[in-house]
Order: sequence, then C-alpha cells, then structure tokens
Amino acid sequence: MHDEMWQAIRQIETAVRAGDYATALADAHRLYRDARTEAERSELLAVLGPRAIPPTDDTREGA
Repeated sequence: MHDEMWQAIRQIETAVRAGDYATALADAHRLYRDARTEAERSELLAVLGPRAIPPTDDTREGA
C-alpha cells in the first residue's frame, strides 16, 4: 500500500482509540472508496477488518 494509505490507517486507529467512531468510519469508507485497485481494497479490508471487531471478553463462561 502507499504511504498515504498507511498514514490514513494510523489516523483511523487513533480515532478508534479516542472513541471517535463516526470519524473513523467516515475515514475508512473514504479510504476504501478511493482505493485504486481491487488489491488495495482487499488489503484495506485485511488490515482494518480485524480492528473493527471488539476484543473478546475472556471472562465468558467456557472461554
């Protein structure tokens, strides 16, 4: 991926850590929309997708 994309990904991660989910989602949507190729879109999903899932709570029964 291009350096600009990695910078945008870092900004998205910063927004998520700050609890600014609306900004993070808008930025991720823009980044995906502006991706130049299907390969870039796939890589974005691979990088950002796992971060969109909240961590599991290991205190659950059976975990």
